[in-house]
Parts: sequence; C-alpha cells; structure tokens
Amino acid sequence: MVSKYEDQYCNLDLNPEIEWMVTIAKIELPPGDLMPIARTYHSSTIVGEFMFVIGGEADSDLNDLCAFSFKEYQWYQPLLIDGHNFSPKRFHTATAIGNRIATFGGCHSEYIHLNDLNLFDLTDFVSK
Repeated sequence: MVSKYEDQYCNLDLNPEIEWMVTIAKIELPPGDLMPIARTYHSSTIVGEFMFVIGGEADSDLNDLCAFSFKEYQWYQPLLIDGHNFSPKRFHTATAIGNRIATFGGCHSEYIHLNDLNLFDLTDFVSK
C-alpha cells in the first residue's frame, strides 16, 4: 500500500474470513529520531522486531542501513564496525537468514550491474 504521507504506518489485514481492512495511522516519532531520508529502489527485510531498510536512491545512490523497531516505533542507524561498508546501490535484494541479512546485486547510478554479496551479522543489534 502506498501512503500519501511519509510519516504514516499502513497495515493491511489479509484475513480470508472477513473483508480486507486497511488501517492508516500517523506515527508520532520521538524528538531526535533517526528517520531515514525518503528513497526509492531500496530493499527491506525483517529480523526480529526490526525492519531493516538498505540502500536505494535519493539524490544519489545510498549505502546506508536503517532499522525500524516495531516495539518502540523508533528508527535506529546500526553502525557498521571495523570501517566495513558496502557500495551504494539500488535494485538489490535483501534476505533475512536468522540474525543476518544478505544483500546481492543491484546497480549503481550509471546502471552498471553489481554482483557483490554483503552479509550483515545483526546478532548484537537485535538482542539489545
């Protein structure tokens, strides 16, 4: 479902025994929340209570990792340790495997296809 506003939460109940119901609620984020910039062509996946949003495109291709807590309704920006980073990308895939996320492929701003595989171990982050 596409939301008209950037700060809305949309829920679609697909219970087959009743009519489909759509809930749209404005999320009040705490002051100083680390909400990511608006983007397209990103990937996202869920690990535990968190939805992770990876890369995409805003004014340029992005190489960030953002996490939204469904328990706290708050955004976080996990730090990539040891200076590890990944190339800016869009149109890539993201798959959750336990407490890890694997991203593959995509392309960068000049539409050169990528075949890199990134593995993010989120064990310390999701068990905080």
